[in-house]
Amino acid sequence: MPMGIEDKIICLCLNKRWQPIGVKSVRDAFSELVHPNCVALNVIYKKNEDGSLNFSDIEDIQAVKWDEWLTLPVRECDLEIRTSKMSIRVPTIIASDPLTVVVRGTGMVLEDLDSLKELIIPLDIGKKPNINV
Repeated sequence: MPMGIEDKIICLCLNKRWQPIGVKSVRDAFSELVHPNCVALNVIYKKNEDGSLNFSDIEDIQAVKWDEWLTLPVRECDLEIRTSKMSIRVPTIIASDPLTVVVRGTGMVLEDLDSLKELIIPLDIGKKPNINV
């Protein structure tokens, strides 16, 4: 039985520092991408004079959450998954979102940091900490 695109291992996985940590199947990448702590990288390539994409010249890389990923158009160079209602671009790079990942060792989400500001010890012991940041 031939393997469908959803089972191909073509998605690079990056950690919160965007360092490579492994690869995943398209199916696993989609499963992870729906999680709020995960983003897909939308790589935008510069175009050649003839209008074709220059894959060796990157114009921009955008971290995109699931809801926005669904709205991206499928380009000629992209693989896609088709449903009865839409075509979805296959992500080739997914990463942990560095702004929403859990702080290791504390079990606290970075969003909770505001409630902990008064616990921050100032570098200058004689000065009062500024908690109105």
